[in-house]
Amino acid sequence: MANPLNLAVTPFGRRDSRHMVTQQGDTLWLALAQEGGVNLVPTEPRPVGLFELQLLKDGKAQPYTYQTDGFLLTLYLADGKESAAIAHDTALNALRIQTQNGVTLRLDGKMPSGVSSLNKPHWGGTEVNIGGGKYFFIAKSGTISFDDTWVVASFGSVTPILDVAPDASGAAELIAYELAPDTAPPEVTQSFTQAAAANRTDYEAFAGKLLRDSLSDELKYKIWLNSRKLPNGHYAIVGNRLQSSSTNAAEQAIASFAFKDGDSAIDVMTSLPQSSPPLLGAAALALYDIFALGDSFFDKTRELKGELENALKWWDDNRHYPGGYYYAYRHETGLPNPPGFKDNGFAPDPTLAKLIDAHKIILTAYKETWDKRGFSVFGTMSDENGNNVRVYNEAIQPVVEAYNALDLTQFAGSGLFADILKEVKIYVWDK
Repeated sequence: MANPLNLAVTPFGRRDSRHMVTQQGDTLWLALAQEGGVNLVPTEPRPVGLFELQLLKDGKAQPYTYQTDGFLLTLYLADGKESAAIAHDTALNALRIQTQNGVTLRLDGKMPSGVSSLNKPHWGGTEVNIGGGKYFFIAKSGTISFDDTWVVASFGSVTPILDVAPDASGAAELIAYELAPDTAPPEVTQSFTQAAAANRTDYEAFAGKLLRDSLSDELKYKIWLNSRKLPNGHYAIVGNRLQSSSTNAAEQAIASFAFKDGDSAIDVMTSLPQSSPPLLGAAALALYDIFALGDSFFDKTRELKGELENALKWWDDNRHYPGGYYYAYRHETGLPNPPGFKDNGFAPDPTLAKLIDAHKIILTAYKETWDKRGFSVFGTMSDENGNNVRVYNEAIQPVVEAYNALDLTQFAGSGLFADILKEVKIYVWDK
């Protein structure tokens, strides 16, 4: 990241980790991204974060500022001295927080008391139970104090407050794990500095190999942050890592536009069942921008043939009315204002029909390309400046024009996927 992050807009985090730090008001909060596993069932409105992060001097909370490049988060008191630093430790699946200069770290829990409790497990440390999982804290240095008073009237402990006091040197380090029940925390294997450096290395590999060079640093970081590995082994991109627990195939098709690595683009666009809305054809067309003309194009796009056929078959089998038109239920269109229903529960969708027609043309074009191992529908030519310009022959022209006319931003909503479409221009018909 070339520019510092604003945590009120983009959380401090890491791909494949639920641990995040976000800003609310003038303070920072520890949070867990929503994706199942830990189910919060609050009985009252709660802030985005679970623990407000406070820095104490002489028992009083002090105002602080922060600076972060996305991999190391540093906090400063009013006197300008560095007072705390935060980094992810991938090997531990944990967040590490160091304090110095005699500062006491306070984590002020804001969850409703009915869904939280504190105790001291036999292996040492402090445990906060949240639904089906737990936040587990260990002081690598310094000492933890906490209040686990049981409140009979609420059938739970008091709202958790953890204080981490410094040791004799004036420093402390807290490790925050997110663990399954009855799971002991793993041992620390790398230094704080090494953990922060590993995050930067992972991001740079991701951004340098997978993303188009033209994307802004902020968007690259957001895509990295919002990457999730699914149980099926594929990677998917969610719209908001902190609050998005689900996504759909159309959003993955849009997300694939951001990649310059063909394997990664195919992995993302095929990560979810191809049902609604059918944008896989658009993603398949965009692959032409990724692969150089040659065997790699044939070999790597060949696996899409089955995916394209299955996506089309789903709509033919499940959403094709005998009268000859395609339809979709409201939640399947991917549109903010889908067409209204008729008495039979569905209505013809002209946008859907255009998408499916374009999908069919793409499938036919790719079949022809694979069968002949020649670019009968794709090609390039040089412009007056000697630059390669992408062109399509007459067979593919209708689908390019169809996608240009459809304005795929209507499927992206706002946020990450809309940002990808703003920064990546995919379809232009060059004559």
